[in-house]
Amino acid sequence: MFAKHTRISAGLCLALTLGTIVNVFALQSPRSRPLAAAAVTLPDAVELLNSNTKPPGMAGAPAPAEPAGQIMGSADADLSVRTALDPGGPSAQSPTPPTAQIIASIQRQLAEHGYDAGKANGTAGILTRAAILAFEFDNHFPLTAEPSEELMRQIVLGMSAAPGTPLPPPTDKARRLIAGAQRLLLRLGYDPGPIDGQLTDPTRKAIRRFEGDMGLVPKGRVSGAVLSELARRAHARIEVSDEALSN
Repeated sequence: MFAKHTRISAGLCLALTLGTIVNVFALQSPRSRPLAAAAVTLPDAVELLNSNTKPPGMAGAPAPAEPAGQIMGSADADLSVRTALDPGGPSAQSPTPPTAQIIASIQRQLAEHGYDAGKANGTAGILTRAAILAFEFDNHFPLTAEPSEELMRQIVLGMSAAPGTPLPPPTDKARRLIAGAQRLLLRLGYDPGPIDGQLTDPTRKAIRRFEGDMGLVPKGRVSGAVLSELARRAHARIEVSDEALSN
């Protein structure tokens, strides 16, 4: 009986030994090695994306070729992300200055809509910028006093923003126009408050008083008509340039 058990045990040990040897040779075969090397767990994959390094066991594995369409898509996506994060990047473009023809068209359109923009000469002078300022104020747009193709579109289409829309402070040219009007108002005895280039309540009240005295419809904003009358009454002159009103 003891001898029989010994033979059975020996047979089992021999079978286990043969199975181990077969498995070792199978794992070392050329066909199975790439599969073992390519195995990457989920944490390894996350680390690969975060660190831009190769996971253990893939140091010598070449990166798979990426189709041309995917490469172009990745480049475009990267460019768009960099542009969004860095508006001053290489793809950002400054607005193209309007041509004389566009400015002349804006001047004619403003005149047709009741804004005194001066002569339609294609030059963005003081009266043209004041007319633009009045149009922007009346339609709740940011105060820029700048001619542009977008402004032309807004005038032609009769566009306007919702009343009460939060607006940024006036731009530099808009502030210079408003400050020029404030100085002339003060010279003529109309107190506009601080000469700060802002359409404050005291400034708008002074403009309305001046407009009423001059027989104009009181609207309380800087316009071509208001600046023209202010300059005439204060014996000032208007330069057809970007300069403010001067003596």
